[in-house]
Amino acid sequence: MTTQYKLCSTIPGHVGPVECLTATVDGKILASGGPDGTRLWGLKSMLEMPRPGGAGIRGATCVVTWVSRDVEPGEVLFYGTQNGHFVCWRSINETFEEAFVLRLALPSEITGIHFDSASSRACICNRGGLVQSFCFDRSWRPVSIFSVQLQPFVPKAITFGNFHENDRNIIVFGLYDGNVVTIAGRNGEIMKTQDIGCLMYALL
Repeated sequence: MTTQYKLCSTIPGHVGPVECLTATVDGKILASGGPDGTRLWGLKSMLEMPRPGGAGIRGATCVVTWVSRDVEPGEVLFYGTQNGHFVCWRSINETFEEAFVLRLALPSEITGIHFDSASSRACICNRGGLVQSFCFDRSWRPVSIFSVQLQPFVPKAITFGNFHENDRNIIVFGLYDGNVVTIAGRNGEIMKTQDIGCLMYALL
């Protein structure tokens, strides 16, 4: 096994900086975000794939994540924008279409999106301290479960945690204060706050 990496290809990408990127589990498609919106790339051909639309009034794409569930045959992409839009693209017959676009309450830059395939639920956070949770039907129509604002708090990332009373807790990581906040997945109630004692600049 080699430990040496070599450059295979260079993709002519965004106008301006690349803010975020993620690949599908099988490594076939790369999604990237920047000031000109979200772009899709076929990693075998190293060519850009058609996309439903650009940035427009939604602002730069700040976070992208691929999601999956057993009942979904194609690829599904969630992304969040600088102006607080939460967007879903799904592939139908190998062509991506926009399934929905929502502007969150108290809109500001979306900093984190996480999806739980078992419950078909997503949790989202933004720079204004908003944490919102949604569930989805078979057509990816979103239904709000709760919306709560954490202040003074700037979320950096968000994820689902352990089960509590048949719902998974939601864990939110603070950018500036080193706090990790656990909230109830059922209603957004704050359960505990932990201070790890340092700033969190990047989380996987």
